[in-house]
Amino acid sequence: MVLCGEYLNRNQNGEDGKPFNHKFIIWDILVWKGLYLIGETFENRLEILHKLFGTSTGQVSAQGISMFNYLHTTKVEDVYMAPTYVNHLKQLYDDIIKTDLYEGLVLKRARGKLQHGFNKRNNTDWQLKARRY
Repeated sequence: MVLCGEYLNRNQNGEDGKPFNHKFIIWDILVWKGLYLIGETFENRLEILHKLFGTSTGQVSAQGISMFNYLHTTKVEDVYMAPTYVNHLKQLYDDIIKTDLYEGLVLKRARGKLQHGFNKRNNTDWQLKARRY
C-alpha cells in the first residue's frame, strides 16, 4: 500500500489549541494490494480508504477522549484521515482556516482519475488547492 498524505512536524496547534505535531494525515491512496491505482477515480480510492480506516471523528486514548471537527481518526496511533465534504465549501473554508493546523482545502473531482505521477502537473486537471495566506 502507498498512501498520499502529510507528516506534521512543525509546531502547529490543533482544534483544541494544543500542539498537534508528529502526526500523519492521509488524503489519498495510490497503491493497494500491489496495484498502482492509475485510472481509478477519487471516489473509488476514497472508498478503499474508508474501508481501511473508517470515518470516525472520535478517539479514545490513554489521555482521554478526543473529538475532531475536521479530521477522521484511525486505529493507528497518530494517524488521521482528511474527511471529504461536498457542500458548503465556502463556510467550511472560513471555519477551518481559524485553526493553525489547517492550511486550506483541496478540491477534487469525484470522478477524476489518477494519472501517473511523473511530475506535479499530471493530476492537476482533477484537483485544485485553496490555501490561506
